[in-house]
Amino acid sequence: MKNWTRISVWSAAWTFPLLTILVIWTDQAVWLKNWLTGTFGHHWVGKGMLAVAFFAVVTIFLQLLPERNEEKNAIVRATLMLVWMTIVSSLVLVLYYVFENFLA
Repeated sequence: MKNWTRISVWSAAWTFPLLTILVIWTDQAVWLKNWLTGTFGHHWVGKGMLAVAFFAVVTIFLQLLPERNEEKNAIVRATLMLVWMTIVSSLVLVLYYVFENFLA
């Protein structure tokens, strides 16, 4: 049986970079912000809906992959990846906004 916890943590880990890309992209591309606003009512709601859809697709994809032997510390590895993706995504956003607002 597949470990849903591990799969969900991996899906969340890959959703953070998507959100980072969306935040930066919508800041640069007015047409994308307008599309998200027109489609979802507000661009942040649109980003959230895209993130939820991405999370669901990645979760289903990982669930459909052939099962392999579960490592003893697979959940710990997945959680560490989630922590690192969160840190890296946060740093990218902070550096982007510092550059855009103070250095550009």
